[in-house]
Amino acid sequence: MEVAGVDDPRFKTRKDREARIDEFGVEISRWTAAHSRDEIFKLCQEARVPMGKVNRIDEIAAMEQVKARGFFEEIEHPTAGRRRFPGGPAKFGGQWPPPRRAPLLGEHTAEILTGELGYAAAELATLAEMGVI
Repeated sequence: MEVAGVDDPRFKTRKDREARIDEFGVEISRWTAAHSRDEIFKLCQEARVPMGKVNRIDEIAAMEQVKARGFFEEIEHPTAGRRRFPGGPAKFGGQWPPPRRAPLLGEHTAEILTGELGYAAAELATLAEMGVI
């Protein structure tokens, strides 16, 4: 498989490529459009070009290593239903953090106002009547 610009004298050196950056970009674009990500990745690896593929989330979820690590977890959400979400960023004590769903709008308002900020139940009722919460 021929690689874009490798044998083209216009792009022989870095200085040549920089001087003709627009032309070089056209050649690279033409070449990459004609090959799959996997082909390009393999060729670049063989040539020791530091690069990597950008995978879609469905491709990541399908990877055997990701599955084996149990990275994605199913979580029940009251409005979104049962969905798969990425787990925690790291294991702590050999365990992933417990899965948690995203809170609903205002779900913890009373808990925070009374528990953390010290509002009384009557104050919450007044704030609710006023449309503040």
